[in-house]
Amino acid sequence: MPLEQIVDSIKHPAVKAARLLNQPSGRAASKQYLIEGADMVHLALQSHARLVGVFLTDNFVDASSVLPQLQEREVPIYRVGRGLLFKIIGTSYETAINAVAVVEQNLIDEEQLPTDDLIVVGENLQDPRNVGMFIRTADAAGARALILSRDAADPFSRSAVRSTTGSILRLPIHLTPSVLEVLRRLRGRGVKIVSTSAHAPTTFWDADLSGACAIVFGNETSGVSPAVQQLADLNVTIPMLGGTHSLNVAVAAGIVLYERLRQRRGSWSS
Repeated sequence: MPLEQIVDSIKHPAVKAARLLNQPSGRAASKQYLIEGADMVHLALQSHARLVGVFLTDNFVDASSVLPQLQEREVPIYRVGRGLLFKIIGTSYETAINAVAVVEQNLIDEEQLPTDDLIVVGENLQDPRNVGMFIRTADAAGARALILSRDAADPFSRSAVRSTTGSILRLPIHLTPSVLEVLRRLRGRGVKIVSTSAHAPTTFWDADLSGACAIVFGNETSGVSPAVQQLADLNVTIPMLGGTHSLNVAVAAGIVLYERLRQRRGSWSS
């Protein structure tokens, strides 16, 4: 099969396979997802993400050397009209998007989770945009891996992926039916478990967040589960003034994770 093809039918096998990725069942079965835009494709090429195929509009202008890199890596390229591109991503309205790529999910097994650095954990997060921003924050703060509840919001949904602005291409993710059990086993392997809670006795800036640890952030409404809080070596809180009772989970993650960076400022560089 040639690496570059002109495709004008919704029945083309590559188009049919890509359209399935708009559904959770399709993403789960194939372990693939969609990214949109030439900038995201460029970021995928810069990362270790594996591109399965790329759809480019027939008027695609390569402003970032995407095309030569795709050809060098022998990634299949499909030239499509704008109308077909919008059907691939499942939108009923036109956007400025001129490239869509199929990418393999960067999933890791529990045994591949690092035990010598930072793991960020999201327990039962329900809003896909929150999940996306959570992934972006964890990536920015230097997390080596992410643990997410399998039955919560899908990190590979369109809303989540767009909210990561590319971080999902870099950060390995472990999906689990039981965050509690994974944390229990990580604790047995020497990883310190840190839980966030509005009612914790220790303020996050008074806690030792250095060393190998898994820092857990909870559901947008109910927070970290009591079972995980009980398992944790340390529970920390973020003081809040005014009338609010909670923070967006990505904001909370940013506050706590950057305190860890502050504590470790002698051991990292930009």
